[in-house]
Amino acid sequence: MFGLMKRATGPELDSLVGLARPLRSAKEYTIVLGAYGRTRQAARAVELVEEMRESGIESVVSYNAAIAACTRAKAWRQGLEIFDSIRNPDVVSFNSAIAACDAGGRWERALCLVAEMRDRGLEPDAVSYTSAMAACGKAKRGREAVALLAEMRDSSVEPTIVTLNVAISACGDAETAEALFEEAKGLGPNAFTFNSAIAACGDWRRALKILEEMRASGIPPDVVSYNAVMAACEQSGEWARALEVFEGMEATPNVVTYSTAIAACKRGGRCSRALAYLNEMRGRGLAPNVVTYTAAVGACDTEAALRLVAEMRAAGVEPNARTYASAARACARERRWEVALGLLVEMRGLGIAPTLPFFNAAIAACADHPRAALKAFDEMRASRLRPEVSTYAALVSACAGAGAWDKVRAIRETMRAEGIEPDAKFRSAVASAVGPEQCGRVPAEPGDQLSYAIAISACGKAGCVAEVAALVRKAGDLADPPMRAAAISYCARAGDSDLGVRLFREATTAGAVDATLYSAAIKAAARAGDWETALSIFEEARDLFRVVTRYLAGPVISACDAAGESEKAEKVVVAAWDAPRPPPPRSPRRPPPPERPLLLFGRRDSRLVRRGQAPRRGRRPPRHRRYSPGVLFLSSSWG
Repeated sequence: MFGLMKRATGPELDSLVGLARPLRSAKEYTIVLGAYGRTRQAARAVELVEEMRESGIESVVSYNAAIAACTRAKAWRQGLEIFDSIRNPDVVSFNSAIAACDAGGRWERALCLVAEMRDRGLEPDAVSYTSAMAACGKAKRGREAVALLAEMRDSSVEPTIVTLNVAISACGDAETAEALFEEAKGLGPNAFTFNSAIAACGDWRRALKILEEMRASGIPPDVVSYNAVMAACEQSGEWARALEVFEGMEATPNVVTYSTAIAACKRGGRCSRALAYLNEMRGRGLAPNVVTYTAAVGACDTEAALRLVAEMRAAGVEPNARTYASAARACARERRWEVALGLLVEMRGLGIAPTLPFFNAAIAACADHPRAALKAFDEMRASRLRPEVSTYAALVSACAGAGAWDKVRAIRETMRAEGIEPDAKFRSAVASAVGPEQCGRVPAEPGDQLSYAIAISACGKAGCVAEVAALVRKAGDLADPPMRAAAISYCARAGDSDLGVRLFREATTAGAVDATLYSAAIKAAARAGDWETALSIFEEARDLFRVVTRYLAGPVISACDAAGESEKAEKVVVAAWDAPRPPPPRSPRRPPPPERPLLLFGRRDSRLVRRGQAPRRGRRPPRHRRYSPGVLFLSSSWG
């Protein structure tokens, strides 16, 4: 009868348990508890534990089975309550409790349990450490997870492939994950190993390489593998490559796959393709979720975005704050401020609290409509949200675009009172909102860098380059490299590249050294067909920075080709494309030890773990220098 319980489910299991009553031994209770765990019946497992206690039977093995049953049924709190009631828990008891902490996201309790094992004279095993690392990983506590791995090694407990898989996922550091992945290769990596390494690598090139390694090792990539590679490409801005992976995948896509593909369409602004994928997944019998719809909304224009929001509600998928923020961004791209403010009313009607990203997009949608922008800003304040630099950038842009300079000054005073200073990105956003009709009307106030940036932008768009040069010179030290680079670009567009190059020389003479300046000057000279000046500035950039990008070399090559100087162009090509680069540093077989304060699982340190304290001692080990793959290191000679 008890043997049949190991396979029975539902009414059959209930019937067998009824026939077996009364239970007379710990073994019988353990078998029934195991059956309840297999069928995920936590409530009955808890009732059976109470019955066992009332009958006077105390068995740590039975308690362990009960904890496991609760954890499987996602009733981890009841599992921990059972653990706390055990008088003399063993290693399996602790491991079961740590697994319950993992299921419940209680990473602090998991660390305390590892320390408590030491206090009781029990040695944590690979299962103990692995479960605790998993709990830390789910809570994004990478340092603690790596510290557990180091403590595990110090205790002479050898990591298993499962341990390393969990550590790769949990560590939160691409370099450490790479070292752990290399170590895992010696233990027989499985699909989970490769998938964890892809998700943790943080680089789309490396993700694709690991995918190829996975195929070469004889392990076919599954849908999780492709999802991770697509996510790495999409998050790196390589949206087209993410879609290539999607189109060529050799596994059946799931909802996550389509959501990632649609997110790539969003990044690339491919509305029709996003909608096509949405229809395709429905044809496969997959129901889009809120993440899928939100990504699709972000890929579309205003009208399509609104249709998708209505469609998802009709399908029983409730939009959230991110969905409405994506819709508001669509409104911002088309300056549909009335629709954006209407979304705010709709959100509140649904009980959805507007977020800062939503208000930032709604204010940006109010370009050239200061009153609407200020109304949205007041609504944001009423929602007790603190504005950030991008919020003020959108607000000032709306006012500056309409020539409402009194409002711009008032907003600037508010920013100063709140201790918020505009950065280069802020100034660029505001300057781009000003039209050529504002040329000569913008008051460039002494000491106000933003007003100079706006005035230069207005005059530059109007083609008044003499005024642009005068403003740059008048600004003096307030003219930073981005502002000077913009002035040089305006001169080139107006057909006065010579003035642009002169502004560049004045900037470098004044000590302004920045790659954006050199890029603008090279483009200005190349635009005028002055290949000699473009090449000269390119050589200066090479000697000054020792690095150069293909983007910087492109205009020089085009200018040389147009002038028939193919030999010069070839030298630039060789310098920019074929120059040797230092090899990337190799990761060590094992990651460097983490900071000592995290190694708190010895007996004398366990009290500190329970109080959440960490004695700070030791120093962080140096990390390898990382080289950007987008930078080309040039040799000292032209070859």
